[in-house]
Amino acid sequence: MTIIIVKKSIKIGKGCAIAWNTEFVDWNSHKIEYEGRRERDTSIVIGEHVWIGSGAKILPGVTIEKGSVVSANAVVTKSFPENVLIAGNPARIVRENVSWGNYE
Repeated sequence: MTIIIVKKSIKIGKGCAIAWNTEFVDWNSHKIEYEGRRERDTSIVIGEHVWIGSGAKILPGVTIEKGSVVSANAVVTKSFPENVLIAGNPARIVRENVSWGNYE
């Protein structure tokens, strides 16, 4: 089962592979106030031909550019460029210049 919780916007490009038990959440259903706090765009954008592994969590304000791969159980808290492999909690780049599958 994939969970998608959207208040603002979640866009998923064509040719993506999304495994089971993934979560996309563009808001936290609460707001913490403090001095100097800045509002930010919480939209999620998944580029074309992105592979998201099982158990991955994509959090507010994240953009994952085309051709990238998100490993299983990664917690993605920031944006990433195209054609990278990201993994971990919080997710970080572990390989660059990756490609997967056939995509035209």
